[in-house]
Amino acid sequence: RARAVLRAAMLVLVLLLMGVIASAAYRIHLYQEAYGMTEQRLYVSVFIVWLLVVLSWLVATVLRGQRERFAWGAIGAGLTCLVVLTLFNPHALIARVNLDRARDGKSVDPEYLLALSADAVPAILARLDSLPEVERCHVGQLLVDRWGGVRPGGWRTWNLGDARARTLISGRAGSLICPSNRPVA
Repeated sequence: RARAVLRAAMLVLVLLLMGVIASAAYRIHLYQEAYGMTEQRLYVSVFIVWLLVVLSWLVATVLRGQRERFAWGAIGAGLTCLVVLTLFNPHALIARVNLDRARDGKSVDPEYLLALSADAVPAILARLDSLPEVERCHVGQLLVDRWGGVRPGGWRTWNLGDARARTLISGRAGSLICPSNRPVA
């Protein structure tokens, strides 16, 4: 009887905790709708998903008397979240989401987009035409300034994402700089 009461109390606590997590998820959703996606908001969203999976796994194992299975399931869920996050390429995902917001008429922060890693450059270039002309010129100029030219640091600092970004920018540098931004010869 005592175990049944304990399990019922634990289930109530887990359900209340899931309510708190749902509230946090809704707040993150509101922030993303209002201001766009950032690294921090993306990672918090992924962590919320992991917490919900772990709590569900807790109910499925510990509350049913199979607590020895809990740790491996929680670790597996964490590793799965990391692998999925890596496959989605976080910086490219952030750039896509924020530029899609711009296409819908919402504001976008060009400096934040360009503070992302080289992995975001293909996504930015693919959606650059969706920006208003003034922002498109500004972002194009910032892309050329940051990713045009040779990477400082030589071969020791080389990586595939950076090389891809520099190749893409060098191939489109002329079309990225608006006439009003071109240097006078």
